[in-house]
Amino acid sequence: MKQLNSALLVIAATMLLASCHDAPHVTAAIDRPLVERDVTTVEKNSRGNVLIPAAARVNLAGTPGVFILQNNQARFRMIKTGKQQGTRIEVSSGLVGNERIIMGPYDDIYDGSPVRPANQSR
Repeated sequence: MKQLNSALLVIAATMLLASCHDAPHVTAAIDRPLVERDVTTVEKNSRGNVLIPAAARVNLAGTPGVFILQNNQARFRMIKTGKQQGTRIEVSSGLVGNERIIMGPYDDIYDGSPVRPANQSR
């Protein structure tokens, strides 16, 4: 009986080790349609604070942020905002300046969406 238990244990261990060497399941890439949007560059005011257009601020799952253009893809960046100055919002963290922000509409833009800039403005 002891030999049978040992043999079963060896077989089970072998099967477990063999299953560990199987190729991992790879999730297929999501095909997202290319969107064309206006892009604006982050500005700094005379005091060195980062300013963005108020319309560029979005909430993604309750988290404030902006979509920046990086390698022709939309990337969501969390931000912490400060005072609003007219049509611009001061950003206290999350941006350093010179990032290119994607302008709306945002209904078909997700993190990783391919984006082609329609224009570049400051």
